Amino acid sequence: MLEFLAKGETNKEIARHLNLTEATIKVYVRELMKHFSAKNRMQVALKASALVQAQATTPQPEDDPEQIAPRPAMSCR
Repeated sequence: MLEFLAKGETNKEIARHLNLTEATIKVYVRELMKHFSAKNRMQVALKASALVQAQATTPQPEDDPEQIAPRPAMSCR
């Protein structure tokens, strides 16, 4: 949902993407405003955009084979 807010999509568009009602998205946006101590939707979108960009530039464990723990071998008994 943060990605959609960061892109500037409306509640109606976000609801369509997530197969939820527009009223549900309004509640989620209001909760995000509380979480981010934002006064309006634009502030949430700006903070969401910063988070989305940070996640995009942070290497994920699946990107680095050395950070992935090997799976134990399965034994057949």
